[in-house]
Amino acid sequence: MKQHSKHSRIRKKHSKAFLCFRFFLIVFILSILMIGTTEISENRSLSTEESVYIISFLISSLVLVGMGLWWISRTISKLIKRHNEIDKDVKTSQPATTSTLLSTTEQTLSVTEKETIDIPISVKNDIKQSIKEQDCHSLVFLDIETPNINNSSVCSLGLVKFENNAVLYEKSILINPQDKFDSFCMDIHGICPADVEKAKVFAEVWEEIKTDLLSSIIVAHNASFDLGVLAIELKRLGINKRMKFRYIDTMCLASNYIYQQKVAKGDLKLETLANLVGAERWQAHDALSDAKDCYSVFAYCKEKYNFSIPNEVQEFDCSTVKLPTQQVTYYKTELREDTKLLNELKAIIESSSNDGILTLEEVSNIVDWCKSHGSLELKYPFDKVYSVCLHALQDNYVSENEHNQIMALCNIASNPIESCSSMNEITIQGRVFCLSGDFRHGAKSKITSILENFGAVVKTSVTKQVDYLVTGAMGSDAYAHGNYGTKVEKALKMQSEGHVIQIITEEKLFETIGL
Repeated sequence: MKQHSKHSRIRKKHSKAFLCFRFFLIVFILSILMIGTTEISENRSLSTEESVYIISFLISSLVLVGMGLWWISRTISKLIKRHNEIDKDVKTSQPATTSTLLSTTEQTLSVTEKETIDIPISVKNDIKQSIKEQDCHSLVFLDIETPNINNSSVCSLGLVKFENNAVLYEKSILINPQDKFDSFCMDIHGICPADVEKAKVFAEVWEEIKTDLLSSIIVAHNASFDLGVLAIELKRLGINKRMKFRYIDTMCLASNYIYQQKVAKGDLKLETLANLVGAERWQAHDALSDAKDCYSVFAYCKEKYNFSIPNEVQEFDCSTVKLPTQQVTYYKTELREDTKLLNELKAIIESSSNDGILTLEEVSNIVDWCKSHGSLELKYPFDKVYSVCLHALQDNYVSENEHNQIMALCNIASNPIESCSSMNEITIQGRVFCLSGDFRHGAKSKITSILENFGAVVKTSVTKQVDYLVTGAMGSDAYAHGNYGTKVEKALKMQSEGHVIQIITEEKLFETIGL
């Protein structure tokens, strides 16, 4: 009522002001007319031009005053109309009774039940959008495996499509990542380079799955990881701009509904949650198996807590991802100092023997280089190179045999896997093996199982009991010498001392096994 009285008083004040303004305006106009008439009557001798001037002035003044009057009248009318409308709203708005509120609530609920409405959701990066309930009938449960810890390429996809309250399909797709595999990831998911050599590349697989992923809500465990890897692959293809995924993270569901509080990170592992909800356990870190476990966790939360799907949906903007600027490796890759010196010595010898001949002067330079790096004089193969060169200087002649020995020693030391790989027949039953590097056929644990199944014994280090040192075809980021490691170095030293240990390649081993 106070508000109503206030607006009434304001309206009355404006009306009185308008009336006063019109009164003074009329008085002003009449005054001008009287002044003009008086001047004309008192000065009858005014010329025609002066008379026209005075009349024109009077008419112009009347026109301007009239326009001002019209504009002011219009403005004040609008203000009065506005106050009248507010006045009307105040009069008609009565305090709502309890019964009125209840009936209004019931009507709202009935509309919500009968009609589909847009429900606002929280989205990643504060991007706002809405999603309708009928859009939630299509879900794709996704899991991705990567070949290395850079997590910037895909080697396996697992998909479970859920539509119209039923599982539409399950897919397990191997992908050639066109990227390096490391032993860390191969140990986790068991996928190796040999498994994906003939598989489709990501660009081909994307054409098969893009419709489902873009038109459905993706459900994944720790979804930012899987979608981040997808986005990097899409960026490589140049199609990540303006592309967005709608997703639900089962890790968030578990935290918000199952635990309903902050928990240890280990409790949110997919394997832990799958066991907790009583899911049928599949193979851990298999892409399809993990996608099924993700489905089980989602179904459990939906059935027990009946959460609203639209309220859990987030948005992942693919255009925000960046390609990794540098490759991350599981191991440190700094070359050892003696490896750098060995490469330097090899370069000296190769430049000296470009013409196919090592002169005494060139051999003398090699000896001087070895002496200047005294810490290497007793280290293989420097000790052997130094010994042969000294013998040549004592004879004052570099024989063809000595020349070949020097070159062979440098080749063996710089690339021992190719130079010293045994071509002899391999016996597996009852023999002792040691593994070095990363293998094309899988992680070392897998190769160990294969050898043990054939009756071999596998050791983790090179000892006098080892018969074969097997070098993986993929090399290793952990190799101390760049293209070979300390195990090969030790095997070479043992060979030079007369121990029987053969260095064989992965290819030779699997050729013998027949796999």
